[in-house]
Amino acid sequence: GLADLAYALNDAPHEIQFLKQALQWDPQHLHALISLGKAQHAQGQYQQARQSYNKALNQAPNNEKIYYLLGFTWERLDKKERALSAFKKALELKPDFEEAKSAIEKRQSP
Repeated sequence: GLADLAYALNDAPHEIQFLKQALQWDPQHLHALISLGKAQHAQGQYQQARQSYNKALNQAPNNEKIYYLLGFTWERLDKKERALSAFKKALELKPDFEEAKSAIEKRQSP
């Protein structure tokens, strides 16, 4: 609840703090892991975001949205091939994932 409020107030540092506290109580909370990754990414904490997304993928290995988000994080870490691979995995898991299609097309065009 507090993390959602911090998000609504565009207060990523507090959102991260509240999500980490929630994960101390329930380390397997998938929504909290994904939200933490998003908040960390927004704060430029790309390695931490990657770790949060990887933990989420350990719980939900067929979740196309996590791969999609991870693609942007890999891109920020200057790992273009890994980013493209993550977007492709998202599309493989959900063939009608238009955002993933668009991300792939943008990265494959000259």
